[in-house]
Amino acid sequence: MIFAYAASQTQCLQNISRTGKLWKMRRVNMKREKRFRLMMLMVFFCMAAGFCSSHASSKGAENGKVKVFTEKGKQIPSFHSIEADMKKMDLKIVSTAKERGSLSYTIYCKNSKNPFSYYVKNGVLHLKESGLEQLSMTERKQKLGKKGWNYFPKVTVYIPEKTVVKNINMSYADLFLGKKIHFANTQIHMKKGDIFCKKSGITGTLKISLDDGDFFGKMINVPGSMEITAKEGDVYITGLKISGELKVNCNLGDIFVSEVDKKSFSAMSITAATSVGDMFVSGEMKAGKKKEKGSGYFYKKDGKGKWKLTITTKLGDIFLK
Repeated sequence: MIFAYAASQTQCLQNISRTGKLWKMRRVNMKREKRFRLMMLMVFFCMAAGFCSSHASSKGAENGKVKVFTEKGKQIPSFHSIEADMKKMDLKIVSTAKERGSLSYTIYCKNSKNPFSYYVKNGVLHLKESGLEQLSMTERKQKLGKKGWNYFPKVTVYIPEKTVVKNINMSYADLFLGKKIHFANTQIHMKKGDIFCKKSGITGTLKISLDDGDFFGKMINVPGSMEITAKEGDVYITGLKISGELKVNCNLGDIFVSEVDKKSFSAMSITAATSVGDMFVSGEMKAGKKKEKGSGYFYKKDGKGKWKLTITTKLGDIFLK
């Protein structure tokens, strides 16, 4: 009986060990996939940055069946919110010194009729894309030349600097936020898509929620209040300056925070916690204390001022640098 019991316990431990190894392998594979996805998204970010400032002529497409629909600097009525129903067209929002808002887009496609439409009603700018037939990468190269990859369909909305943005709702595609956009009690909701935010100053209150997508932030200044919540997705922030409060929360995803402004870092209090996952702390972030807690980790650093950075993820890793 004793030997049988010992044998059963040994078998149980072996099964647990195998399960642990399989879980670790699975996490490694997931991480590799995430790193690859990150690399591809960052490449896309660079591509998009080039595309935003480009405006191609139809010369390269005149001999094929490629249709070009374009609008440049079209003035639109005043609005405070955006509803975007687009699956294959991305949206970029930038501020303008002009008193009137405007809209620009260039679409290379196979459609006989313009697949994009827009209108303003009750202060809401509605953007709709329907049945867009895109060109394949091969067709882009053949019809538009070597730089054909530049011309992915995108809508750019120019908002007057004094206009306060209240709400932005998007069903699919990606959202690019430019600098000097005035947020005050603003909510941005993404069902499926990523958000790219570069050189943005959050002067008011901004709440961002992503159902399925990642957030990429670079050189963000938060003198106000900002909250990022991702149900399934990662958050990457580099070049952060805080004189207010920033909260980052993921249900399933990793969080990367690096290159925090030195003055902000000494003044801000930082707390970070992962329920199930690893935590990596390096550089100046080592000024705080990290400790193991259950299946995850907890980190805390006290600051001299009232500024706060709070980071939490239920299932995922946290990187602080």
